[in-house]
Amino acid sequence: MAKPAGLPGRGALASITLALLLGCGAAMAQDNFPIRPVRLVVPVEAGGATDVQARMFMAEWAKGLAQTVIIDNKPGAGGAIGADFVAKSKPDAYTVCFCSTSQLVLLPLTEPDYPLVPLRDLQPVTPVYVADGTIVVRLGLKVKTLAEFIALAKASPGKLTFGSTGTGGIIHLTGVLIGNMAGINIVHVPYKGEQSAVNDLLGDRIDMVPLSALLAERMAKAGKLRVLAVRGTARNPLLPDVPTMSESGLPGAETPNHGGLLVAAGAPAAAVEKLYTAAATALASADIRDRFMQSGQRVFVARPEAYASFLRQETDKWARVVKSLPTTKN
Repeated sequence: MAKPAGLPGRGALASITLALLLGCGAAMAQDNFPIRPVRLVVPVEAGGATDVQARMFMAEWAKGLAQTVIIDNKPGAGGAIGADFVAKSKPDAYTVCFCSTSQLVLLPLTEPDYPLVPLRDLQPVTPVYVADGTIVVRLGLKVKTLAEFIALAKASPGKLTFGSTGTGGIIHLTGVLIGNMAGINIVHVPYKGEQSAVNDLLGDRIDMVPLSALLAERMAKAGKLRVLAVRGTARNPLLPDVPTMSESGLPGAETPNHGGLLVAAGAPAAAVEKLYTAAATALASADIRDRFMQSGQRVFVARPEAYASFLRQETDKWARVVKSLPTTKN
């Protein structure tokens, strides 16, 4: 007997059934996410500050996911190798980047061959921490506030110097931003690391360094340098008496570093939501908040869409700074 017109044949019915089953399976996989270990890619060497932060957060995050989280260090090219690995991974949310301002904002603006466009190739999940940083000066400079430092720089243009951990990094660009906003000319002196810059500051060979809050607090307590301002939007718990940039008369010059979680673009929304929820729960832990605070950082949580907006704002801000750089780097 011929089949009624308009009805699919057996082959078509089998294809429809298979498609429905596959669709249900994919939906169930998202609902049950994660059903296997999650890989957290840290784009720096093991043992460094970012790696320590990731491991500190990871254990609590794994509890919320009810799944194992495996740390995978992929250093190289300032973190570009690790970030690109995540961007090119399967978009199933099982491979997550613990990326920082450097990989997400600064390197894409300063390196012409950077291999990815973060907000195109990565899906933000949530920030995890913000590291405020500080502005410190040598004791011999005889200034006690950021306003006094700016006044001294205006009185002697091109005479004051600041050290950084390398051209194009957040420390260097912080000095450039301060110079632009305050209308002063301070000379950039690049170093291979933070400690080298600090050594020259203590030796009165340079005048100012944008320094991490933890190291600034320790050295100020030892009477080795003076902290003029905190580079975040709020006072740092380690340095409660030190004013912010805004309180120091330079609003808009805040340059905190941050780190957060991102997955390959196109990851299932339900899986991204579960990664976010577990992270928000972990970061609400008093123990995690206290441990970050003791490292000179603050917990920073935002929904995926808010994190994407934050990254766009950071990119716009730093793009203006990068465009102001001379064609010949210091």
